[in-house]
Amino acid sequence: MVKSPLLTIVVTTYKRDIFLELALSKILEQNYDSLEIIVIDDNPNQNSNSTEKIVNEFVGKNNAQIKYIKNKKNIGISNAHKLGFSESRGKYIVFHDDDDYYTNADWLTKAVNIMMADPELAFVGARSFAFTEDEKREDNLSCFGKITSKEYLKNFTTIGKPLSTFAAVFDTSKLEAAKFNNMLISNDTTIYLRALLYGGGYLLNEYIGMYRVHKNSLTKTIDADTLLLHIDEKELLLSELKWDSSEKNDFYFNQSKMNLGYYILRNDNPNYRKVFGWINKKPRKNRNKLRLIVIKFVVKKFMFQLLKIK
Repeated sequence: MVKSPLLTIVVTTYKRDIFLELALSKILEQNYDSLEIIVIDDNPNQNSNSTEKIVNEFVGKNNAQIKYIKNKKNIGISNAHKLGFSESRGKYIVFHDDDDYYTNADWLTKAVNIMMADPELAFVGARSFAFTEDEKREDNLSCFGKITSKEYLKNFTTIGKPLSTFAAVFDTSKLEAAKFNNMLISNDTTIYLRALLYGGGYLLNEYIGMYRVHKNSLTKTIDADTLLLHIDEKELLLSELKWDSSEKNDFYFNQSKMNLGYYILRNDNPNYRKVFGWINKKPRKNRNKLRLIVIKFVVKKFMFQLLKIK
């Protein structure tokens, strides 16, 4: 019997051993027969070895192929993704947060089979439920099957993406071609966008896992630097696209509008000084349009607050 291609799952973790234990157990329940798991422990405290103990227990009980890396300093999830990518050996790769988990044991096998049948694909994604301690809700995906690279990129805000990246299997070679380790920031959205530079996407209309939402990690806590880095990464991505200038402008301003609006409307105290300072460093041809986007959202936020007072 021919063995399946090696699939690497990069699990990034930081002081969440209980969640990590569940995540690893559900990964190992997958019926895929060729897995490499890399756990990146971003807690640099050398006196804490609880995460390593959990990993070693799984290795001992399941004879699992797990590589454990403990960072000497906290590097953040974006750089942890890059580290895991550099250490991976798989033909395919998954980026898995420590607090999400799978509920469908066939998921990885289905995803890889779809990828192998269509080498043009950059990733196969699926549906998952977002949940808190109090509720569970469906994702907002509504378009399924194969979507070409250009169609997906041009309509990214309306098509959407799977919740996080644990619900997607990526072709490693496509991410290498897209210069993954040169990304300014590698979070879920920017990873999907980078992958789409070199292939299409396939969205499976099946629920395969649970995406955990923490009350203290909602977008309202995002800082301006991170938000602006997201937009800069998307601007960098444009340099790789062989589109005409009008298509590039539409993409850039649509993405900027989405990110800036999310930041301003969902953040309790947006740092407007930093946002406008960032705009002033942009090419002159883009500044007025970016300022107008921000001003519209500032007015919208003010109106929301006014209605609350009434």
